[in-house]
Amino acid sequence: MSDTAVIVLAWIGVVTLVFALAIRPWGKPERRAPLPLLLLVLGAGWVLVSGAAGYAELIAQGLWTAASVAIPFYPAKAVIYGLFGYVTGRVLAGTLQLHRLRTSVGYSAASPGVIRAVVGGALLAIAGYAVIGDVNTVREAAIDRVARNPHISPEQAARFVAEIESGMLSPALTHTFLGNPVCPPHLLERFAGGAVNDKAAVLSNPNLAPDIVLRLAQDTNVLVRYYAAYHDRMTPDALARLAADPDPEVRMAALRNDKLPDDAFRTLLADPVPRVRRALVYEERLAADDLRVLLNDPDETVRNEARRIADYRGIE
Repeated sequence: MSDTAVIVLAWIGVVTLVFALAIRPWGKPERRAPLPLLLLVLGAGWVLVSGAAGYAELIAQGLWTAASVAIPFYPAKAVIYGLFGYVTGRVLAGTLQLHRLRTSVGYSAASPGVIRAVVGGALLAIAGYAVIGDVNTVREAAIDRVARNPHISPEQAARFVAEIESGMLSPALTHTFLGNPVCPPHLLERFAGGAVNDKAAVLSNPNLAPDIVLRLAQDTNVLVRYYAAYHDRMTPDALARLAADPDPEVRMAALRNDKLPDDAFRTLLADPVPRVRRALVYEERLAADDLRVLLNDPDETVRNEARRIADYRGIE
């Protein structure tokens, strides 16, 4: 039995126990009426089924922290959906007394059946809205997985291209597909001239044409230059220019690219911003002599990090 199956069985056990203690179906007969129990099972079941798929996806992607959060989240959500469905069923079945509500809202002339229909309909609408939201979330997640898969068929890729060009695909999914290596060059060229988020998405594509990478490395927007500095198709000369960029975050991104020339890398030892100099100490390419320079840096945080790395590397 897989770990996911064990987790789901535990969810079912916990949720069933909570429902039993909350509803106590062994008491009055109306507590175990078919309609309320049916809506309870449907509400909780939907959450557990979709939650199992989501949990398995988190595990497959190695997102262990998110998976740990999901373990208590999904059964709690299942309890909420289930109890909401149960109350809705009780209202619709007429086994939950609404005479107090009828009096408090001033509709003393309204019949119990009218009140029951209005309240039940409102509860059903709320439940339907929540479920539709979940369905859209699951659908978006499924499409997102396909959009980022580099092994999709040519037919699937063509379908994404057609939906993007027609404006039918959401911006988030469009940006996901722009990072897929199978995304056609003409689409990358088009979005490379778009908004900042479009350019950032294009720069996540490893097959982006070198001329577009170099063009975006000179973009007026800091975020675009930042992402360009990480791209594998950046040239040493272009990285050297980014190492002298006015923005410290761009300079830090440039120093993390192995293609940055050594002389440009070493100029950052005298960078005016302490966090840029501090970022140098984590780079494996930093020579022992250069690390010793940072051991005498005027900024205390830089000296402390340099000392920690020097002790780790056995450098005096």
